[in-house]
Amino acid sequence: MVNQMKTWHERTQWNVGQGGFHTASVQGADAAQRPVFRYVYDCGSSSPGHASGAISEYVESLGSDRDIDAVFLSHIDADHVNGLPALLGASGVTVKRIFLPLLTPLERVIAIARSGVEATDFVVDLAVNPSAEIQRISDAEVVQVRAGGGVSNVGEGDIQEFLADAPGGANATIFGDTTVWSPQPTGGVLMTDEAIVRVNTGLESRDWILSFYVEPDSLDLAEDYLQALADGLKWDLAKLKATIEDDNIGSLLADKKSRAAVRAAYKEVKADTNQSSMMMLSGPESSDVEETGRFGQVAYRGLGATWLMTGDGKLSNPTSVKRLQDHLGSRIKRTQVIALPHHGSNENFHETLLSVGRQPGVAFAAAGLSHPRWQHPDAMVVKSVTSAGAVPWVVTENEASRMVATAWLKE
Repeated sequence: MVNQMKTWHERTQWNVGQGGFHTASVQGADAAQRPVFRYVYDCGSSSPGHASGAISEYVESLGSDRDIDAVFLSHIDADHVNGLPALLGASGVTVKRIFLPLLTPLERVIAIARSGVEATDFVVDLAVNPSAEIQRISDAEVVQVRAGGGVSNVGEGDIQEFLADAPGGANATIFGDTTVWSPQPTGGVLMTDEAIVRVNTGLESRDWILSFYVEPDSLDLAEDYLQALADGLKWDLAKLKATIEDDNIGSLLADKKSRAAVRAAYKEVKADTNQSSMMMLSGPESSDVEETGRFGQVAYRGLGATWLMTGDGKLSNPTSVKRLQDHLGSRIKRTQVIALPHHGSNENFHETLLSVGRQPGVAFAAAGLSHPRWQHPDAMVVKSVTSAGAVPWVVTENEASRMVATAWLKE
C-alpha cells in the first residue's frame, strides 16, 4: 500500500531582494481546516516595489481566511520592517501579535542612522516608539523580546499564554517558566528569549517549535558615536546623553536636518547595531522529519525540516556562534537550512556557523541585484559555504530565486 502524504508545514522565502519576507504555516490533523498557526518572519525590502508585490501575492494565497497569528521582526532596520503597513493594511488581514526585540533608545537611533534614505515616516516613528506605532496601524498586541540569559526552554515549563486556538483542540502556546511572559501595566508584553512557541497540531508527538535568540545588549563604539552625533547636532554631550537616556529620541529624529546628523555620525564612526537581532529556529520537535523544497527550478528532497533565521545577527566570531548554540541547545543540531546573517555580509559571519546543524545543508542570503555596491553576499562567505559542502543560494528580486519548502506527514 502506498503511503499517503499530507502537508504538515509550509514556508516561503519570498523574492523581495535586499530585505526579508518569510511566511509559514503549520497544519493540524484535519488538512481540510485552516492551518493551526500562521506566522511571518520579517516584512520588508529596500528593493523598490518588491515587498508590496510579495505581500499582495501572499495575502491572495490565504484566500478568505486572512488571520495571521504572529509576526516576528528580527530588528527595525527599514529593509526588514517597511512592508508591515502594507501587510496590515491589506484587505481583511488581521495579526494577533507582533514580536520584536526590546531595543534601547540608542539602538533605535542607530537603526535610523543605518536605514538612511530608506527610513520612511513609519520606520522613524517605529524607532521613536515601537509599541505606539504598531498599535497605530494594527490591533495586534506588541511583544518585546529581550535576552534572558538562560537557555531556550523546550523541555521544561508550562503554558504561559495561548497564541492561537484551532478546532479539535490544536493550539499554539507560549511555553516556559513563569518569568518568560510578563504583561506590562502600560500595555503590551515583555518576553524573554527562553520562551518558545509550541504548536500542538493534534497529532501524536508532532509539535512544531519556534525558539528565539536575542543577542546580548552590546553596542560597539557607542561613546564615539555619541560624541560624533553631539558634534554634528552642535549639542552638549551631556544633553544628548540625557535625551537618549530619557527615551526622548523623537527630538533627535524630528526633521530631516537632525536625521542627517544621525546618519552622518554613523558613517563617521560605523557604530554597530546588529547585535540586537532576534533570531528564530523553526522546526519539528521530533528529529525524524524531512521536507521537500523547490528553490527556483532546483528541487531538493530529504532536507531536514529545521531552519535557522538570523536577521542581521552579529555572528562574526566563534564566541558569538557558541552563545547561539548554547542558547538553542540540541535542536540547533537538526538545522539544515541557514539564513546567512545580514544578507551574507562578511562582517556578520564566521565559518563555524555552518557547522551548527546537519551537513550538508543550504545557506541562503536575501540580497538584491539592485544594490551592487554592498556586494552581498560576500564572495568569501559564499566560498566558505561551498567549502563546508553546503549549497549557497541567493534570493534576489527575481521570482526564479524564491524558496518554497514543505514538510510532509505519512499517513
